[in-house]
Amino acid sequence: MRKLIKILLLFAALVSGICFVGAALGGRVDPRVWSWPGVLAMTLTAWAGVLAVVTVLAGLTRSWVPLGICVIAWIAGHSGMMAVSPFNGTRSAPEGAETLSLLTYNVYGFRDYTGEPIEGDNQTVAAIIAAGADVVAMQECVSLEKPLPMIGYTSVQADSLKRIYPYRRFNGNGLGIMSRYPVKPIKITEKPGGTAVFAGWKIDVDGNEVDLYSVHLQSFGLDSNDKQLYRNLTDGGDLKRNVTEARHELMPKVTHALRCHADEGEMLQRIIAADSCKRVIVCGDFNDVPGSYVVTTLEKECGLKGAWAGGGCGPTWTYRANRFYFHIDQILYRGMERPLWTRRLRTGESDHYPLESMFQL
Repeated sequence: MRKLIKILLLFAALVSGICFVGAALGGRVDPRVWSWPGVLAMTLTAWAGVLAVVTVLAGLTRSWVPLGICVIAWIAGHSGMMAVSPFNGTRSAPEGAETLSLLTYNVYGFRDYTGEPIEGDNQTVAAIIAAGADVVAMQECVSLEKPLPMIGYTSVQADSLKRIYPYRRFNGNGLGIMSRYPVKPIKITEKPGGTAVFAGWKIDVDGNEVDLYSVHLQSFGLDSNDKQLYRNLTDGGDLKRNVTEARHELMPKVTHALRCHADEGEMLQRIIAADSCKRVIVCGDFNDVPGSYVVTTLEKECGLKGAWAGGGCGPTWTYRANRFYFHIDQILYRGMERPLWTRRLRTGESDHYPLESMFQL
């Protein structure tokens, strides 16, 4: 019996170790060449959980070979894992230091993602007000210049936003910004295709210039049938049938989006490379995880760093609908020290959670 346990642990260590390392390093492979590593990268936290269980069991049963395989896997995938699940505490800025807090939020048109009618004040707007960030970058937003009774956006909330954020711009392409500090648009000549959109603004923070780019990269374009298929897959049941259907129905859409992200990332690289501002932030709905190809190449080619890796703690997710629990909203930065903190807020009625970072300028 003990021998059988060790054989099973060896098999589990090999499978989980290979998949964990593949997921941790999957973002280094261009999805236009081979897209499956990018898909695997999205499952990193799941494989980390499996590998952790196997590591503990191997240690408890003194199965040294499986334990060694697990240790090697942890070492090989360490850098990728730290981008997804870092361990940072909250820091405070020195007295008198200039700071900037940024909230990035896909607001889903300020609707309730469950489809329920909104009663009372709009809770997504209320969440933005409660967060109290200096700058709010929004994706999938509508203009908030006037009250919108159909979505619960009242005149009281409109007045509050105007008082808190005197500088507001809504681009009409689903991207918007609200700021305590003066902003002016950055002209972007390159236009991505599909559902992707970019926008940029120069922010004057008491004489400190910060260039902010808000992005919404290509969505996966899943319809109600695809989402039901994914729910069936996560429910278990007829696993073979569900996996086969997912491979033929879901994966082509996911891999197409990943290839689009690579193209859109190259556009962003050119835009950022032409930006001479010392402090640059790129944020928004990437529809991709921290260790993805689009994020890692932006970090490598543009000198950007991940705000979650620098100021967050533990794994998280920013999308919450239909069991797609993925960390697909990102904040990248350069020209500043690592964030004092980065946090995911569990609030609002959107299908996304907002992500907020505090920077010392």
